[in-house]
Amino acid sequence: MPRIAILCSFSRDFGSDPLYARHFQPHLPGGTQVDFFNANGDYDNEAANNRNIKQVADSINPANYDLLIAAGGLVSAIALAKSRAGAAKPFLIIVGGLPNNPGNNLSNNNNLIGGVNLHTAHQNNVRAGCLWDAFGPSGTISHAITSLVNICLYYNGNSHSHDKERDEFSFRGGLILRSTVDHTTGGSVQAQFAADFARLPRDTEAIVVAADPFFGARAADLTAAIPAIPVCYPTERFSMADPAISLIYGPNLGAAYETLGGMASQYLNATVKPPYLGIYTPPPVGPIPPTAL
Repeated sequence: MPRIAILCSFSRDFGSDPLYARHFQPHLPGGTQVDFFNANGDYDNEAANNRNIKQVADSINPANYDLLIAAGGLVSAIALAKSRAGAAKPFLIIVGGLPNNPGNNLSNNNNLIGGVNLHTAHQNNVRAGCLWDAFGPSGTISHAITSLVNICLYYNGNSHSHDKERDEFSFRGGLILRSTVDHTTGGSVQAQFAADFARLPRDTEAIVVAADPFFGARAADLTAAIPAIPVCYPTERFSMADPAISLIYGPNLGAAYETLGGMASQYLNATVKPPYLGIYTPPPVGPIPPTAL
């Protein structure tokens, strides 16, 4: 029977994720064994976290698997590409964005056979526009926002990969708030999110929540703590948010997982293994009110 390894980071519950169970797993050939390698390190320390992901990636024995998948973002994908497993076996990736740097061990790795690029890094200003259209002076829902510069980006500052998103948002005059939530907390982090939102810049009239795996994994805590002002969330993981003041705009994660599962199935079922399956970008969802997964 086929056997695959999935390298995860930033999401402790990838295997029990309803999107995984609903959209990815059913595509796998019957009897496929799936082993999860969870890199759950000190997310508040980028260097330590990267070392942790690398150690977990290096622990995968390529001889035991037919296919590898990096499901923990770009850091996870690069760690897998640089590992002995990634050097020996084909792998798929799902990432928020791909850099144009040929030294990232992805673009020049022949074992990368495909995957999904969510393109989340450049959507925050689009989310701000969605809020303006819905809640600005001519808003279709209400008129709670008086100026675009009063929309605040809430972002996860634990990685340099988020710095460009922050800079792009602030360049047009938008407000920014960096998360200080402790990613190593095992229980609820609702109080920590609330403490963050107590520090919102004074003129904040609406919030854009940046796409981030940790935010998605703790969506219930985040939405419970956020102030009752217009908010645009990045994915349907935030389906529990208040539909009266919330919007979702971002990549269609269901379509992304469907595609990733289809690629895994295509490779595992093939007698002659395909050398490359392409990089897929899912269509955006929204702007729509939050709906159940």
